[in-house]
Amino acid sequence: MPIVVFSPGLLSQITIDADKNMAGKALSNLGDVTIGANKLKTTSILLKELTSDYLIVKNSGDTAAKGIYASVVAYSAELLADTSGASFDAANSDGAYLGIKARTTGSTLTEIARLVGAASPYFKFTLPPVLPATARPGTPVAGHLVHNSTSKYREMYDGAKWIQAHFGALVCKAADETVNNSNVLQDDDELLFAMAANEVWEFEVMLRYISTAAADIQLKITVPAAAAHSGFIAGITGAASVVNWANYPGPVSLDGAGAPTYAALIKGLVINGANAGNVTLQWAQGAAEVSDTKVLAGSMLKAVRLK
Repeated sequence: MPIVVFSPGLLSQITIDADKNMAGKALSNLGDVTIGANKLKTTSILLKELTSDYLIVKNSGDTAAKGIYASVVAYSAELLADTSGASFDAANSDGAYLGIKARTTGSTLTEIARLVGAASPYFKFTLPPVLPATARPGTPVAGHLVHNSTSKYREMYDGAKWIQAHFGALVCKAADETVNNSNVLQDDDELLFAMAANEVWEFEVMLRYISTAAADIQLKITVPAAAAHSGFIAGITGAASVVNWANYPGPVSLDGAGAPTYAALIKGLVINGANAGNVTLQWAQGAAEVSDTKVLAGSMLKAVRLK
């Protein structure tokens, strides 16, 4: 059969009956080509309608799905796996990787993660990941990781219970905080950490402060309701060379001396019960005076969860 060429506009539609072999022939300048329930075949591949929504590429025997090779594949809604266990693969060669990109606002596509082939293949975050705050899943599996929207901790399920995915707190006070003319204990704005129910934490506070000799400073640690706790506060009382080791929880008064920056060390252990809550440094002037008592930037809290 020779090549058939139609002039534009002469034929707008052609229908090919079933099983017509067009190998070595060509049609050009056509409008729509309707094949109905039939197939388009090459030597080894065929294309046919799978459903009213999908085309499928199969082998010439119509027994197995085959692939499509393209430089770019664009889609308007979603990529959908048709079977369990389908995979999203990097190239099957040593060191090959598959990048995942998103647009930087006002700029270009930027890599945010990649699948990397190596002796031990891995998934790499090129940019910092974000774990949104959420509730614990109702039916967790071992390894489940969440940013708990209630406790504010990153938590992991170990197969039997939820545990915190990080085991400590580290706070470096960013700004000076001032109390003037008040001996009423108040929460420090920054030096605190949260405990969940039934946890055990050890903590340490290194405090830098300034206060007058008349006002001094008083310190206290508060814990969640019904928690057991013990520890000490060490600092200067009576003379610059004296270090006082005092048990809390009651307020402990330490000296001030005006301009010099004094330091205090607080160490403690908190064994929590059923009530989640914060462990917080409280402080105030020892005697109310119209002067500034300050806990200074750089004061530090560190805490480690033991259980």
